[in-house]
Amino acid sequence: MLTIKQNGKRVINPDITTTHQTDVALKDTLFKTLMVECGFTHDMVDHVWRHTKNEEFRVAFETDNNNRSRFLFLYGADWMNATPVPKDMDSLDFITKFLDESREFFTKARSLQK
Repeated sequence: MLTIKQNGKRVINPDITTTHQTDVALKDTLFKTLMVECGFTHDMVDHVWRHTKNEEFRVAFETDNNNRSRFLFLYGADWMNATPVPKDMDSLDFITKFLDESREFFTKARSLQK
């Protein structure tokens, strides 16, 4: 497992250790694992992952032709944020960045929807 629940919050599994840079293929695999662990299901229609407890919250991981990657966060029809993922990021930083960015985006988008 890449993550665990700690005090009601999903955090990186403390048993994971790595210092290796992560290539695009591994980042894609890590992303898919994170999606399942964090409660998302894959939506083949629009190629995003939807959260099982709030279908308005959607996430995608995209890589362009120049191997530049980003997390794409969507909430409802109006809220979107694209977060770049550095090429030289190792897997620990990748996991942490996803958890931090998704939590921040979801909290902000929900508060602005009210």
